[in-house]
Amino acid sequence: MKSKVGIIGRCNVGSAIKRGLDRSGYEVRIVGSDPKAVDETARWADLLILAVPFSAVPDVAKAISEGAKGKTVVDVTNIVEPNVKVPATSGAEELQMKIPESKLATDIGFDPVDAGTIDNAKLLESLGNLAIQIGYTQGLGINIGFKLVR
Repeated sequence: MKSKVGIIGRCNVGSAIKRGLDRSGYEVRIVGSDPKAVDETARWADLLILAVPFSAVPDVAKAISEGAKGKTVVDVTNIVEPNVKVPATSGAEELQMKIPESKLATDIGFDPVDAGTIDNAKLLESLGNLAIQIGYTQGLGINIGFKLVR
């Protein structure tokens, strides 16, 4: 039987992930920002995916703290928001500090490459932010990306 996946965040990213997981036969629940629904989903799920704006991370981390203990939490947030203070560490490190009894993951597929310890998350987040800037600010669109050549 496939894992039960809880997605916290109903916007573009969370909804797209849900569609893909539905097609793959996973049992999926997706919730918005209601703390009770977030907590219930965290307790129900085997795996959690956090697809919320970075500014929502403190409230979501508080809501999932009990239900996420011992579970893997996949972080697909990014720090591209107006008026959000970028942490000195990384968004992933900030999240891990808020839910220390969970296992944090930042990759859910493709052809993953181990980028090392969580200390490297800031570098990866910067690369993601660069892609967003090139795509949106420079007008190259959403169908761009970087490729690792081995």
